[in-house]
Amino acid sequence: MPRYELTDDKSSKFWEIEVDGNCYEVCYGRIGSKGQRSTKEFDTAAQAQAAAEKITASKLAKGYHAVAEERHSTTVGVRNPELEQVLRQNPSDVDSLLVYADYLQEHNDPFGRLLAFAIAAGQDPGSPQGKAARREYDRVFAANKQQWLGIAADWLDRGDALALTWQHGCVTQARVGYDYDEESPATAVLVKALLHSPVCRFLQSLTIAATEGVQDGYVYFGDCIDELLGAETPPPLRSLTIGDCYPPEADLSWLSIGDCSGIFSVFPQLEYFRTRGSGVRFDRLRHANLKALTVESGGLESDAVVSIANARLPALESLEVWFGSAEYGADSDISMLEPLLRGKGFPALKHLGLMNSEFEDEIVQALAGAPILKQLKTLDLSMGTMSDTGATVLLEHAGAFQHLEHIDLEQNFIGEQTARKLRKLFKSISVKHQSEPYDWDDEPHYYVSASE
Repeated sequence: MPRYELTDDKSSKFWEIEVDGNCYEVCYGRIGSKGQRSTKEFDTAAQAQAAAEKITASKLAKGYHAVAEERHSTTVGVRNPELEQVLRQNPSDVDSLLVYADYLQEHNDPFGRLLAFAIAAGQDPGSPQGKAARREYDRVFAANKQQWLGIAADWLDRGDALALTWQHGCVTQARVGYDYDEESPATAVLVKALLHSPVCRFLQSLTIAATEGVQDGYVYFGDCIDELLGAETPPPLRSLTIGDCYPPEADLSWLSIGDCSGIFSVFPQLEYFRTRGSGVRFDRLRHANLKALTVESGGLESDAVVSIANARLPALESLEVWFGSAEYGADSDISMLEPLLRGKGFPALKHLGLMNSEFEDEIVQALAGAPILKQLKTLDLSMGTMSDTGATVLLEHAGAFQHLEHIDLEQNFIGEQTARKLRKLFKSISVKHQSEPYDWDDEPHYYVSASE
């Protein structure tokens, strides 16, 4: 289909026309979009051809110019492991990206042209050269996006299933989920498309939100994890979040994470890892570069707690664990945290959150004499069932906690009188939003903040 474009300070449009028998079809729209299509029928093929030539002449008179159709590479999967390794370590290295772009263009890979135009457009976006480079970038991307992104290409500007952040022609951040209203593909299908895409070779941050299970109240992420672990050349992720859909898309109890044991060997550059949901597994947890680990759950099972407590994470600076309610599967106790409290596997840890727990009083009592407390700067014991009993431990062992820059005790069950004593004794402590236990068979009942 012959293509014509109009690009100036006010317009960035394309127009295409194709004659088929006694009809012609036109496609038009903004450069980079799929465009709109319409068909017009004539009595004879000659009339269709004449009409097509007439309307084409009118487009040329308005300033449209013919453009050569972008050639797709006949060589699939052009790679340069040496250059890619450099870029995996530093994806923002423009000089290395330009060398990589030259290599790809030498091998007739249009991704090289996309990189070159993206860099040129970014260097001086307001100049005529920058604007021209941007137009060429849009044209190359429009011609090749289906080949590069597969089914994900159809969801770039449609609904909430896919959101991408670009830099220098590469996707640096991606958020993948499920759009119920638009009936998007399964989340794992979109994850797979990104992992196979050349534009995602240097992806640094991935967030997996809801899956199609949001339709029936069971959001399972195991298939997405399988795609991550099965990628032929996994991207150099620094940040990975699984289950970022509560609230509002799904209740916390709907979310089931799955086995994350392989994540830590497949992504050696990972620095931030967060899960939100139950059913998470880690097994032997070892990683040299992880700086922040957050495990949020309304019912964290004891196997996961034991794995976390026995982890060896020499670079970890922040650890947050939500334990949850026994009613939703939480079955750990204070004894399982003993290796963590000794601090042997966490030499760099500065922030510790042991939160949303039904044994928060026991946690604060164990912390009072724990070796790990001495190295911490901040402590989060919020969202749990801490009563005046646990808060009194803080008052009685104030010397052990006094060095902390901040203590968070919000959303517990601490009485106002005890809260005032805490505020007076500690330089920075949050004791807001305390609750009152409710009576259950004439006994006070305490509950965590996040379970269902």
